[in-house]
Amino acid sequence: MRHPRCYDSILDVIGDTPVVRLNRIAAGLPFPVYAKLEFLNPMGSSKDRIAKFLVEAAEKDGRLHPGDLIIENSSGNTAMGLAMVAIQKGYKLKAIVRDRTSKEKLDQLRALGVDVH
Repeated sequence: MRHPRCYDSILDVIGDTPVVRLNRIAAGLPFPVYAKLEFLNPMGSSKDRIAKFLVEAAEKDGRLHPGDLIIENSSGNTAMGLAMVAIQKGYKLKAIVRDRTSKEKLDQLRALGVDVH
């Protein structure tokens, strides 16, 4: 049995999603078929990768400093990923959402400390 990896931060887990060979679905095909399990990112989406990249790029080039406010214009998976990255890195997040955003999604964002408008 393989030993599980231990990470120093939830941010280190982003993008380290497994690839699985699809044996049954691809049975009989002359080539292997694989699936990248992005739903295993911490917030359940490939958008976690984007959120981490955006924040780290802004930090690297000096546009983002400790305690700054990040503004996102969606309530989708990118906002969820940004909320997690913001929590871990000490930023505030304001999300501007559409009026048809589900109550459940709004509740999730608010539970993560996002200022939702």
